[in-house]
Amino acid sequence: MLEDNEGELLKKLLEAIPNPACLISKDRRILAQNKATEKIIGTKVGCTCWGSIHGTASLSEDAKALLEKYGESAKGIKCRWCRAEEALAEGIGISEETEYMGRYWETWWIPVGEDMYLHYIIDITKYKLLEKELMEKEKYLEILLSSIPAGVLIIDAEKRRVEGVNEEALLLIGAEKGDVIGKNCNRFFDCKRCILKRDGITSTRFETVLYRINREKIPIIKSIRRVLTDNGEKLIEAFIDITDRKKLEEELYKLSITDPLTGAYNYRHFHRKLQEEIDRTRRTGRKFSLIIYDMDDFKNINDRYGHNVGDMILIEVVRAVKKRIRKIDVLARWGGEEFIILLPNTRKDDAVKLANDLRDIMASIKIPNMDRISASFGVVEYVDGDTPETITSRVDKLMYEAKARGKNCVVY
Repeated sequence: MLEDNEGELLKKLLEAIPNPACLISKDRRILAQNKATEKIIGTKVGCTCWGSIHGTASLSEDAKALLEKYGESAKGIKCRWCRAEEALAEGIGISEETEYMGRYWETWWIPVGEDMYLHYIIDITKYKLLEKELMEKEKYLEILLSSIPAGVLIIDAEKRRVEGVNEEALLLIGAEKGDVIGKNCNRFFDCKRCILKRDGITSTRFETVLYRINREKIPIIKSIRRVLTDNGEKLIEAFIDITDRKKLEEELYKLSITDPLTGAYNYRHFHRKLQEEIDRTRRTGRKFSLIIYDMDDFKNINDRYGHNVGDMILIEVVRAVKKRIRKIDVLARWGGEEFIILLPNTRKDDAVKLANDLRDIMASIKIPNMDRISASFGVVEYVDGDTPETITSRVDKLMYEAKARGKNCVVY
């Protein structure tokens, strides 16, 4: 569930994409979408993606049987070409070209956190048809180059020299035609995934970077196809700028791991980082520590001054704590006015010193028309056999002991 300001930001980010794009949960429910999705695909927020986009015609026979027997709530119902589960499991964006109802589609499943993904759809029918014409008759090459809204280079496969370039490619590279024709293709791309290095591969598509003439790097999706012509073997390399999409992915990921009010990490992200740190400690023997703090008398502050003031205090305290801790430390909102800090490669003595520093920092924060604020702290160090549950339970108990001792103190 998103706060109103988060939902508005998400809406703007999705609307910035000209093609159909929607955010889908792990159980294949559409959580949000842009207008292009509703207009072109006809989906509705809240519906299953396979049901509202394609209907049962897109389902395998097994999926149809599940639908008939158990209804749309049955697990395992998906389009026969869906790769969402694979993308979520591997944590990487996956694309697939599909032919459906007489049209060709390039479909992307891009993980956003662990439980949802960005579904991005491009109608590539006209490009596929142009590609077929190019394969059949070389005279259509000029038509292809001038018509598709993507950068295209024609490369001599043996010499790896650029023989042809369209205007879109020149714009993306930031160069004149004479700066590109005759140059080696590796001047503009990272060639580690070039199909020339893999026997039997005739085409491929992947994300990489384009090196502009000024050596600026921009993210692109690049496709390569090997073509045999009367003049020898050629590579048709097409690429599009995905800077906006990358920014959207980053914003969506940030929303998925942070607390919207304070900007600290959320509970789910912290728990994942804590498990990673436990695994690392078990391998290396390097200890880590936890600090947990809970703002003192916070209910009274909310009751007396209002929740807006309470929110402001939490924001100011998190800002102050972030300035004091290291970049490798992980600060998360544990719940309400309670926060927890993961300190990698830190023994308890240093963690206690940091907790006392934070206690002093909080006391120095001045809120108009208010007394000084304070917090109660608990500090623990990892011991052999600890799990996320045991170590957080121990540090939580110490924080409550600090409350019992009169608050505004550190217990370890």
